[in-house]
This record gives sequence, C-alpha cells and structure tokens, in this order.
Amino acid sequence: MPESLTAEEVRSDCRSATKIATKIATKIAAKIAAKIAAEIATKIATKIATEIAAETAKTKTTGTTTTTATTATITTTAMIEKFCTFLQKN
Repeated sequence: MPESLTAEEVRSDCRSATKIATKIATKIAAKIAAKIAAEIATKIATKIATEIAAETAKTKTTGTTTTTATTATITTTAMIEKFCTFLQKN
C-alpha cells in the first residue's frame, strides 16, 4: 500500500505544479505574441509598401516620393513601437 502524503507535502507538490504551469503558460503566451507581432508587422509593411508603390506611380515627376516614403517609414515605425509597447503591458 502506498504511503500517505502529509498535508505539507501535498501543498508543496501543488505549489511546484503551479510554478511549472505558470512557466509553460508564459512561454506559450510569448510565442503566440511573437507570432502575432510578426504577422501584424508583415501586414503593415506590405500595406505601406503598396501605398508607397502607388504613390510613386502617381508622383513620379513631382519629386514628392521621397517625402511620402519617409512619412510612411516613420508611421510604420511608430505603429510597430506602439504595438510592442502594448504587448509588453499585457
């Protein structure tokens, strides 16, 4: 017959299990957040690249393409920074 555990041994086992579960959940959440961040960054970059290409086609002769590209880059960077800040807070 197996020996009985004391109440303290049971509590200790539960605390250990909770710590392990927390570590696993944290790792899974980090992987999911990284995947979501990568997908969003890719979508943002694709959208900005499409907008820059369209703007380049429209403004080829006006010389405003550089300004538009710079603005798009700054906007993209700001959006990514805000998203990363959001992930860090949550």
